[in-house]
Amino acid sequence: MKRFIPAELKQLLLKLLKSNSSTQEIADGLAIGMFVAFLPIMGIQMYVSLVLTRLFRKNSIVAMIAVWITNPITAIPIYLFNLWVGSLIYAKSVDFEAIRLTLSHMDWQNILGLGVGILVPLCLGSMITGLVAAVVSQRLCLRYYDRVHESLHNALHRSDTHANETHS
Repeated sequence: MKRFIPAELKQLLLKLLKSNSSTQEIADGLAIGMFVAFLPIMGIQMYVSLVLTRLFRKNSIVAMIAVWITNPITAIPIYLFNLWVGSLIYAKSVDFEAIRLTLSHMDWQNILGLGVGILVPLCLGSMITGLVAAVVSQRLCLRYYDRVHESLHNALHRSDTHANETHS
């Protein structure tokens, strides 16, 4: 069975493979990206992860890939989960029925009207979820990155060899 790697992803993976970053720097960059991915700041996540990885001298490529966990398809379920997590800790209860009705009508006036009632538990839940995702992803990366790196290197090399043979 033929494996297909989209060109854009292949370019990012090649940059990652050719980077001089240590496994620790890559794992830390992944952790930063995962933490930022769960923050309710969709639209500026890549910039925030880039600034943080540059500030702490970690791998920015893997961080910018990681923030794409939150995308237009996954944002609502992720943010609702984060809101639920935050509501378990935040003292005031969250009216999930009002949120459901507001989202079903996509009325920005009503969404903004929900205000602090959802903003505080959403941010709190996002930070908790992001922190857990960061720690877990960093540990998994430290444990498995070298094996995955070698497999990716081999797969990309085979893909390049196959492409060169078909163009010859």
